[in-house]
Amino acid sequence: MPECNTKRRADRLLRAKDYAKAALLYKQLARQGDPSANSALGYLHEFGKGVPLDLSKAERLYREALESDFATAGLYLSALLRRAGREKEAFELVEGLAHKGNLSLISELGSYWDRGIGCEKNSDIAKHYYEQAAENGSLFAKRWFQAKRIEAHASYMDIFSGFLLVLYYSLVMRLWGDRT
Repeated sequence: MPECNTKRRADRLLRAKDYAKAALLYKQLARQGDPSANSALGYLHEFGKGVPLDLSKAERLYREALESDFATAGLYLSALLRRAGREKEAFELVEGLAHKGNLSLISELGSYWDRGIGCEKNSDIAKHYYEQAAENGSLFAKRWFQAKRIEAHASYMDIFSGFLLVLYYSLVMRLWGDRT
C-alpha cells in the first residue's frame, strides 16, 4: 500500500506543479517497476519540468512504459515524435498500438488518417477508426461525428442561404426593374 500512497502523492505534486518533488517520487516508483511512473518521468523530461529537458531520455522512458503495456505512453510518445518531425514513425507507432485494441489509440489513428499525419489523408479510413472508437465509447470519436454533422449541416445552410440571396435579388430586380 505504501506504493499507492507514493503514487497519489506524486500525482498530487504534479498537479500542484511541484515538478522537482514529483520527479523524485516518480523515480522511486519507476525503480519499483511502475510503468506509469516512467511515462510521467518521460513527460517531465520532454518539457523540462523539475528535471533537465532531455527529449531522448523522454523517448526512452515512454518506450519503457510501452514495453510494460502502459499504452497511454504511446499517445505521449507519438506526440513527441510528431513534434520532432518524425510523423511517419509516430503513425506507425499509433497504428501498431491501435491494432492491439486501445480505445484512445484507435481514435488517435482516426485522427492521423483524418489529418494526413504520417500517411496520406483519407477521410474514409479515418471514419472507419472513429466509428470503431465511438462504438466502444470514445467521447473524442463521438464528438468528431457530431462536428462532421454540424459541418455538413453548415454546408447545406450556406448553400440554402446563397440560394435565398439569389432568389431575393432576382425578385428585387423583377419588381424594381432596371432603374439605373
